[in-house]
Formats: sequence, C-alpha cells, structure tokens
Amino acid sequence: MLKRLKKINTDLFYRQTKFNLLQEESEGYAKLLTFFTSLSGAQEEDCGNEREGHLMKVREIIGTFDLDPNRVLDLTLDVLELELQTLLSSTSASSIYETVSNAPQHATTILLLLQIMSILNTTSIPHLLGVKYTSYYTQQKPTPPSLYLLSSLLSLHSLLNLGELVPHLHPFNVWNILLPHYKTQQLDYKAAILKLGTISLNSKASEEDKKEETEEEMKGKEEMESILFENNQFVELVCVLLQLHAWNDLTQFLKTSCGEYNAETKKNRPGVKAMVSPEYLLRVLSGVYPDIALLICNHIEYTIDPIYTTMVLQKKDKAAVWTELCSSCPTTTTSNEQDATYYSLLPPSQIKENMTWEEMVQQIIPPLQAIIPAGSIQYMPLLYCKLCRVVSSFFATQQKQLTEDENDDDMSRSMDAYTWKFLTTFLVPSLSLFPSNPAICSELWSVLSLLPYHMRYKLYNQWRKPFLEKESLRATTTARSSRQRAPKKRSKYIKPLPIIESEVQTGLASRATLKRLSKDNVKDMGRQLSKYAHNNPLVVFTKILNQIESYDNLIIMMVETFRFVSVLGLDVISYCLLVSLGGG
Repeated sequence: MLKRLKKINTDLFYRQTKFNLLQEESEGYAKLLTFFTSLSGAQEEDCGNEREGHLMKVREIIGTFDLDPNRVLDLTLDVLELELQTLLSSTSASSIYETVSNAPQHATTILLLLQIMSILNTTSIPHLLGVKYTSYYTQQKPTPPSLYLLSSLLSLHSLLNLGELVPHLHPFNVWNILLPHYKTQQLDYKAAILKLGTISLNSKASEEDKKEETEEEMKGKEEMESILFENNQFVELVCVLLQLHAWNDLTQFLKTSCGEYNAETKKNRPGVKAMVSPEYLLRVLSGVYPDIALLICNHIEYTIDPIYTTMVLQKKDKAAVWTELCSSCPTTTTSNEQDATYYSLLPPSQIKENMTWEEMVQQIIPPLQAIIPAGSIQYMPLLYCKLCRVVSSFFATQQKQLTEDENDDDMSRSMDAYTWKFLTTFLVPSLSLFPSNPAICSELWSVLSLLPYHMRYKLYNQWRKPFLEKESLRATTTARSSRQRAPKKRSKYIKPLPIIESEVQTGLASRATLKRLSKDNVKDMGRQLSKYAHNNPLVVFTKILNQIESYDNLIIMMVETFRFVSVLGLDVISYCLLVSLGGG
C-alpha cells in the first residue's frame, strides 16, 4: 500500500508530463513548419482542390509526433502573421482594405491557414496574441501592423473574440487617461469659443500667465501625449478595424472595454452612477483622434456606395456615369489586371447592395452620432454631397408614389423616425461647417425643396435650437448642469461645438459688414453678406432683421442685398420673418 501511494505521489508531483516539445520533438515541428512555408505563394488552382488533403496532412503530423495543439496553434499564428507582413510590405494599395480585398498571391495561403486554425482549440488565441502585444510594449518597440491585421482577420472569421484581447492591450488604463483628456479638451474648446470677438486690454498680463506654467505641468502633458499617441495598441487596433469596415466587431470590442471600465469605476467609486456607453467611447475617440473620425467617415461612404450607385448614378445618362466612375477610381488598371481573379481575405460583406433606404439610415446613424460632436464631416464635402443626393433621390421617389389625392401631410406622416433624426441632427446642421460654399448649399436645397414648407420650417427651428452663437454655448452648459442635478429627466438638445464656433465666426463677420454698409457700397457689402449666409443663413438674417427693427432706412439696402442670396437663403428669410413677427 505504501509503495502504491509513493508511486501515485511521484506521478502527481515529480513526473514531468509535458516536455519542451520544440526541443524534444523538433522533427515534428520542423516538418510542420516546412509544410506551412511550402504553402506560401500557392495559387487557387494548385491547392483549391487539395484543401481537405492539406488539413489531413496537418492532422497526420500532429498525431504522428504527438505535438502539443497549443504550440501548433502558436506556430500557425507566427506563420500567418509573417504572411500578412509580406502582403503589407509588397502591396502598393493606398489602404489596408484594398490590400486584403485583392491579394491574389497570398489569399489562398492565408485562408488555408485560417481554416487550419479552425480545427484547433481557438480558446488559446487571445492569450497567445496577448503575449505578442505585451512583449512589444515591454520592449518599447512599435507594434507591427501585421499583428493588428491578424487580430482583425481572426475576429472577422469568428476565430477570436476581441473582447478577450482587451486585458492584454496597452496601456491598460486607456480610458482613465482618455476620458479626462477629452473633458479637458472640450473645456478648452469652449473657452476658445467664448474668447472669439473679445478684445484683451491687458495682453502683457495674459502672456505672463502663459509663462507661469511649471516644468512639472509641461512634463505631465508630454507624458500624457506619449501615452495617448505613441504605440497605443488599443487605438491602433480600432483604426485597423475601421479600415476593414468591421463595424460590428468594433462595437463589440468597445462594449467589452466599456463594461470593464464601468466595473472598475463602480468598484473604486461606489457613489458614482454615471456609466459610459460604447457610443460615448466612439465620440471620445473621434474627438481626441482626428484620424479615427476620418476613418468613420470613410466607413459611412463605404456603406452608402451601393445605394448611391443604385439610386443616383444609374439614373444619370451613361456619359455622366462613366465620367464620375472614372474620376472616383484611384488608379487606372490594365486589361490583365481587370481579367485577374478577385481574391479577398474578408468574409462576405454584411452590407447588401439591394438594401432599402430605411436599412441604410439605420446603419449610418450610429457612426454619424460618433462624428457629429467632432464636426469631422467638414473635411469630407464629397461625402456630404453624396448623402444629399441619396436623400433627394429617396424623397423624389416617395413623391412619385403619392397619388394626386394625397397631400403634403401624408408625406410628413410617412417619414420614419430614423430619417427625421438624420435630417435634424446631421444633414441640416452640418451645413454650418462648410463656410462660403454655395455648391454645398444648393445640394442641401435639392433635399429640402422636396419637403413641404411646414417640415422645412421645423428643420430650421431645430437648427436654431437652443439659441444662436454664444448663447447656445451657455444654454448647453445649463442643460448639462441640469441633467446632472436631475438624471431621470430627458436632456435637451446639445449643439456641437464646431457648429457653435462657425456661428460665432459668421456673426462676427456679418456684424462687421453691416457696420460698413451704405448706399454707395451696397452691392459689394451685399455680396459679402450673401457669402456669409451660405452656411449660416439663420445667423446672418437674424442680425439683419434686428438691424432693420432699429433702423428703417436699411430696408431698401437689404432688399438690394437679397438679390445675391441663394434659394435656400431666401427660404430661410421667410422663416426668420415669421419668427420675428411672432416675437421669437
């Protein structure tokens, strides 16, 4: 009995059950690595029919040499990352999406490696990738793009849950740094807007105050910037996911990160009830990192491209369609490249080419809500024009479906809540972000002209809310403070800061022009006022009507000025007149 007990204890505590298989069974791993490298550069016709044979070959090597499946999985990840690194270094495409969408020399090998990984135990993938991320961060080396691309592709092919990768990404406390930085950035932005138009009579004192910043504060800012912008693995992975248009994977990834942050906040500060959401985290990322905001805009353009082609381009004549398609192509391709087989590393897209207008609006509203506070649409006027054309095409089709007995009220009732939210929160207010651009103004009017007048006036009223210029900034602060005092009540509409800044700048310019207005220069000053009214007609015409109420002799000059105003501006003038007569 004692001998048997000693043997059991020896087996439990002293006998080694797992060896260093990379050293002890080197022949098996050598054969496996040789097999993986032989797949590099294989074409579809060479190994497409032998796919099952390749999978059987891997199983035979694992079973013959009794290889550890986790080490086989780690070796497969290394080979796959090396293949992706070769793909990224050899491509001349302008984006990662174009690279992975057409990779004829690497697609077969990469997809076969992904299929090999599917027959293994994929639960160890987050830990294996986490070791790679941690090693790059601890050695203070830049993380290669191939590792981010590898993680994204594994997530797209349902081999990896990116939420399990969150604890392994650095810096660990990314939201504890990002959220205070974003709040400070917004406060500084508000202070800068409030200072617009003010004249400092003691400029020397303000310069001395700036010099009083201590060396410790400067070092603290440099350290924060280095954490936020240098080798931030969390942000870099978000950028790659956006470049691949993996919106569902990105939202799931942020949802997991958001849950961990809320749990940590609740544990450390039990009295705090405010919890962040994935939508708020996207707004923070768009505000702190302009590149992420532009990538979200690119994703919106990618989403609307199928319906834009169906509803807009196909209705034009063939010459116009051909011209626009040629101008949108980044490079010209030869006949051999056009005849080449299309190889993609991505799974079938979730965006359908025959999706309806309601489906498209529901898909683009979440990314739009992320970029509205940052005002990033001002850097992509082409995207704004595309959205206007799609909306106008939808409204024109809807008008044709109405019979002669139906009136404008039927059209307003048929508009769904998503479309109305899209118009009130994004399309109409975003005109303020395009200064002195009559083309953008005419594109928006092509949408609004298809709506009845009472719906247009509702949109103008929503655009005006809560106030104009700096008064809206003060109302925004009041709304946020009241929301903190009474969290159960519904919060008021908060106007984005870039729109407020544009209104303030337009108001300053229009006031300066009105001061110099006279009978002699009415044509020149009228053109200036109409130029300012292209993007902020409510601000300009409200100022003009206030001046007319005080000075009656301005009426004739203002009538002369209105000759240069756009059609949208004339429609806004009628709304402003009704508001002024109603005591608004």
